[in-house]
Amino acid sequence: MKRLAFDTETRGLDAFNPEHRPFLVTWYSEDFDTDLPFHFDPDDKEKLAVFQGLCDEADEIVAHNMTFDAHHMRENYGVDVTKCKAKLVDTDILARIVIPSGGWSPPGTYALKNLSATFVDREAKAPEDQIKTWADEIGVKLKSTGGYYQVYRAYPEAMIEYAEKDAEWTYKLYAILEKKLEPKEQEVWALECELLKVLINTERHGDRKSVV
Repeated sequence: MKRLAFDTETRGLDAFNPEHRPFLVTWYSEDFDTDLPFHFDPDDKEKLAVFQGLCDEADEIVAHNMTFDAHHMRENYGVDVTKCKAKLVDTDILARIVIPSGGWSPPGTYALKNLSATFVDREAKAPEDQIKTWADEIGVKLKSTGGYYQVYRAYPEAMIEYAEKDAEWTYKLYAILEKKLEPKEQEVWALECELLKVLINTERHGDRKSVV
């Protein structure tokens, strides 16, 4: 079983706008033997091709809010995880099944940092707090279009470390939450995973063309 978690850092939220394309892709796995670092510039075609190979080889591809990352990678770089043989896993959806009431602090939030701080690393929120501080120092609104990219340009190494942690926490969060599934939740989770590729294609094409 080869499991691959990945995350994108983008210039904006609209995957169908090339000006919002990812500037950094990070991934994490304990199942592949490769010299590719856990981060790369997706405009580097050679490294992008290696990442595509990892996706093609994986049995499971994991992301937090998978549809967002999947759209960005397909529309901007031609990496379409829905065409891979891998089972697609969204840890956001998994968390909502395992803890439907949002049973942690702050309640009701399923953001990766909140989940990671609860289940993986209690210091998981610290890197984002630091990124916000640096954004303030350079006069950038972090959540504005291009905000994270501006911080990356000013503090590239720090932003890479921040992004790599997101991929690593996603990988580890899945392993932890999967074990918390109750027997009665297994069927629901299996159905959600089967529907994920359909959902991604639906968001791209509309209902009539949404076939896997």
